Amino acid sequence: MGAARCGEVRPRSRLRGLGVGPAGGCGAAFVALLRATETGALPTRTRIVIAAPIVVGPASAAFGTWALTARRPLYGHDRVVGGWIALAATTAVAASAGPLYRARAHRRTLLRRRRELREGTG
Repeated sequence: MGAARCGEVRPRSRLRGLGVGPAGGCGAAFVALLRATETGALPTRTRIVIAAPIVVGPASAAFGTWALTARRPLYGHDRVVGGWIALAATTAVAASAGPLYRARAHRRTLLRRRRELREGTG
């Protein structure tokens, strides 16, 4: 009998959950540790960018735990839930890319202006 007929989760899905769970938890713990050891106040954008992996990591760990503890065939539900988590994480990264691009462009403008002022006064 196949794994789906016996009501068991396939080993491949279990291994995927076993990999995703600890990776998400360790990643979130690592970023949280970096944030905790940061001295001084950080800008708002930086705090948002640092908070994103701290939120996505436990979601990945919860997904891995759910996939491992499911005693029924998942019939692709694990991939759908994993896809939604990936979509949310990608959307968060893409949303932060716009302000980052604008900040870099503004910095280039300021550096160019500083160079012009130094050349004009020197």
